Amino acid sequence: MKRIPAISALAAAFAAAFSHQPAQAAFVLIDNFDSLVPGALHNQGGWVANDSGTNWSVAPSPAGGQGNVAVSTGLTVTQRAYKLFPQAIPLDSTAATLFFRVYRSGPVNLSAGVTNNPSGGLFDLYKTQLNAQHNLTPTDSFKVRDASAFDDLGAGSFANETWYNVWQVINWSAKTYEIWIDAGNFGEPVLAQTHILDPNGGAGDFTFAFRNTLLDSNPLNAAIFTYGNTTPALTGQFIIDDIYIDIAGANLNNPVPEPGTAILGGAGLLGLLMRRRRK
Repeated sequence: MKRIPAISALAAAFAAAFSHQPAQAAFVLIDNFDSLVPGALHNQGGWVANDSGTNWSVAPSPAGGQGNVAVSTGLTVTQRAYKLFPQAIPLDSTAATLFFRVYRSGPVNLSAGVTNNPSGGLFDLYKTQLNAQHNLTPTDSFKVRDASAFDDLGAGSFANETWYNVWQVINWSAKTYEIWIDAGNFGEPVLAQTHILDPNGGAGDFTFAFRNTLLDSNPLNAAIFTYGNTTPALTGQFIIDDIYIDIAGANLNNPVPEPGTAILGGAGLLGLLMRRRRK
């Protein structure tokens, strides 16, 4: 029998490993910032920043990330940055998914979500809104906007210098959304994806209402991220990366590749093949 050369075994092993990676069906990349130049984010890659780029910038990722990220640092002026979707979420949609990764270094006042009026008011424009307000207690939590109020997810839900994967599953027709969160570095498998329970709702209530119903004849068309001003100003860094949209449904796959898993799988297969050669 003809034996496979080592280089062919390596190629076959890696092909097999990658072929078993979970499909990231229907997710479309909005931005991972790797093709942008370090410096002001405004006017790069379709991004618009209300401060003309003074406080939103492109920079290398902190530990646990990869490539470039978008970063904002708190001052006394609210700063937002947004980018239009390649295709808007239709008005009759009952499920679409925004995915992004978020990280902080120090206390922050942040908001992240979707809008159908990105150039409108700084906060009233939000439909879905993941939030943190570390000028208030607890100073290490996420909040989720539920109609006219913020629901706090509890102390420790937004740890410092920790990456979080976030899925916002949006029901545009019902004007509601649900959130899943999983802590993890770039390339790590999803291990503890948590469906966020409304802390002020009853058992089994995972639904949050849109912040507003303004301009509801307009389709949802942009991802938006805001660093809110406080007095005194918070000085932590608010970091965003790996933003994806799936306008076709609820998609709880992680669209960020898992190279470590594939490489280890390929190496294991290669070792098995090499052991078989030596027999």
